[in-house]
Amino acid sequence: APYQYGVILVYGPLGRNMTNNNKYEYDVKTFTNEDNISYYLLGVFITDGNVSYQKSHSINKTYYTCEIKSADHNWIKKLSKLCGKNLPLTPATNSKCLRLRLHNTKIGEWLVANNCTPNKTLTIQFPHISDIYLSDFIRGCWDGDGSISISHRSNGYLEPRAQFYSASKSFIYSMQNILLEKYGITSHIYNVKMQDHEMANGNIVSAKNQLYQMSIGGQHCKKFAEQIYSGKYKIVLNRKQQKAKSIVQYYDR
Repeated sequence: APYQYGVILVYGPLGRNMTNNNKYEYDVKTFTNEDNISYYLLGVFITDGNVSYQKSHSINKTYYTCEIKSADHNWIKKLSKLCGKNLPLTPATNSKCLRLRLHNTKIGEWLVANNCTPNKTLTIQFPHISDIYLSDFIRGCWDGDGSISISHRSNGYLEPRAQFYSASKSFIYSMQNILLEKYGITSHIYNVKMQDHEMANGNIVSAKNQLYQMSIGGQHCKKFAEQIYSGKYKIVLNRKQQKAKSIVQYYDR
C-alpha cells in the first residue's frame, strides 16, 4: 500500500521523545515515484521548506520532520492532500501562514537524498533531475520562493518580471545556467544588500546571510511564463500562474 503511518514527535522539557495517540497516513509514493509531482514538491521544499531529524540511540533510528508553511491557504491545503490523508495544518506563530509538518522517515530520506538537507540555506546544491521534470522542479522553486509581476512604467508600457532569491550562490547560478541552456531564458543575478528581506510568502530572510537575486525581464520573462507555467498542472500556485498568463497575453497582443 502506498500509505505509511507516522506519529508526531513531541519534545518534552527534559528532551525526551514522546508520541501522541494520533496517527496520520502519509503517501510516500507521492515523493518516491520521482515524477512531475515529486519534483515539484522537491522544488517547494528545497526553497521554502526545511528538513530536520532526531536520532534515537536506544533503538538506532532516525526520525525526520519535513515542514512547509504558506500564507496561500488553498495551495498548502492541496499540498497536504498530495502528501497524505487527514494531515493537520496548524497556524504558524505571529503570521497568517498555515504550517504542514510531515513526520515520516522515508519522505525525509528522499528529500535529503535529493539535496534538500537540514540547515540548507547557504549550502543548497542543484539536484540532478531528468530534463522531462526540470520545469516541474523550477515551478516548485518559484512557487516556493519566487515572484512573477507585471507593473506599469512611466512611459505607459508594462514591465514583466520574474524574480527568485537564494542565499546559496551555487544554487542560484546553477538555476541561471539551466534556464539558459535548457530553455534559452536569459537572466541577471545581483547581490542584495545585507538587510532583512521579506519573501513572497511572508517569511523574513535574516540580514546575516548574503542574498542573491535572479531577475528575468522582457521577452525572456514571457518565455519563462510559457515554458514553466503555461501547462495544466495537478498542483500550482494559482496566483503566480495567472500572472504568468497575463504576461504571455500582454506580449501576444
